Amino acid sequence: MIDYFKGYPDAYHHPLEDIVYSQLLKAAPERAKKVGDLLADHQAMRRDIADLATALDTVRLEAELPRDNIAQKIEAFVAMYRGHMTAEDERFFPVAAEVLTPADWDDILEKLDDGPDLFFRGKEGFEGLRKRLLAFEDSF
Repeated sequence: MIDYFKGYPDAYHHPLEDIVYSQLLKAAPERAKKVGDLLADHQAMRRDIADLATALDTVRLEAELPRDNIAQKIEAFVAMYRGHMTAEDERFFPVAAEVLTPADWDDILEKLDDGPDLFFRGKEGFEGLRKRLLAFEDSF
């Protein structure tokens, strides 16, 4: 899951939002500023997931770390991510849908990178991981 949060949002989701946000800043700067600073949020999310990954690596290497510390980091990360997604759904995307024109959306689509899908990269990709997790769940 950590690999997913370190990879997928920055490879696909956040670049799209960053492009939409930049377009929104050009089209309606005052409205864009009211939805919050998504670029800063994305940078903070990168730091938070890196910190969580480091803490989990510490546990995996069997170093001593209070269990409450890990639980708090996970809970904080989940709360932050949920808050970010709620802000996008309630403030950012509705404003973008209202303000941006079809020509703006065409410009956004032209700027997107069509790189390889992370769900299918590497030895098994995220799709393979999903299948393993479902198989594990079925074993109970």
